[in-house]
Amino acid sequence: MKHKHEAFKKFKLFQSEVENQLNKTIKVLRSDRGGEYLSEEFQYHLRNCGIVSQLTPPRTPQNNGVSERRNRTLLDDSKHSSTVHHRFSTAYHPQANGQAENTNRALEKTVDNNPKIWSQKLEDALWAYRTAYKTPIGSNPYRMFYGKACHLPFEFEYKALWALKKVHLDDIASGNERLINLHELEELRSLAYENSKIYKEQRKKWHDAHLKEVKVFKEGDKVLMYQTLFKFSPGKLKLRWIGPYVVLKAYPSGYVDLMTERGEFKVNGHRIKLYNEDDPVRNGVVYHLSEEPTT
Repeated sequence: MKHKHEAFKKFKLFQSEVENQLNKTIKVLRSDRGGEYLSEEFQYHLRNCGIVSQLTPPRTPQNNGVSERRNRTLLDDSKHSSTVHHRFSTAYHPQANGQAENTNRALEKTVDNNPKIWSQKLEDALWAYRTAYKTPIGSNPYRMFYGKACHLPFEFEYKALWALKKVHLDDIASGNERLINLHELEELRSLAYENSKIYKEQRKKWHDAHLKEVKVFKEGDKVLMYQTLFKFSPGKLKLRWIGPYVVLKAYPSGYVDLMTERGEFKVNGHRIKLYNEDDPVRNGVVYHLSEEPTT
């Protein structure tokens, strides 16, 4: 569903599929308080079908938790069976190995001038992604799925030529060629898997080499906090770091409790750094050019 006004149409389609395929009726519809669900047309249809409309509280669109528990069980079983380790990224900075960002870059370039029309350009961006050559697999996703090269949209207008080249009136010869194509597709997928595995290992090695050390703070440490206003109005005589402040408590999620003259407040760990009390510049020690500093 790309637009909210399609909610009523999609619901009727879903309702017909449930009644025809499962031979059951929908008794309760639980939704948020969006206008697409509260419209007179939608509510009139629910009353005629005898469906009870339940609305979740504002800002907390929670259901009964059944789907969440089932998804959690499915996720845990799949991780154990495939030896997948679930690692959490840092708070406020969910960085991975960059592959998701590379995938989204095609959509970003498509809607660079007008980001509001991203839903209209999604199909074009997906087509460009699926038909573009990917270094990790040594091919494009379209060929991995269908086992053949894709035809550009304008080629469908003149499809007689390439269609006649592929036609086979002999069923036996056509079946043998199809069998050969399936074997070639399996070989192509195996090669793509090996290439993708090597690429991911190289990518992981490069990514781990550029990781920054995790900042560890403990109770009683003195820290300096980055002044956010400096980012918007930098200047030579403006302070980049303010403080020092005392750490009251550090949490595993990344944020820290600090103590100031005005009281306590919480701050993200990436905005602070340890304060070096032995820094001669901050302690007001000045060295002359003719003298050598003593240690």
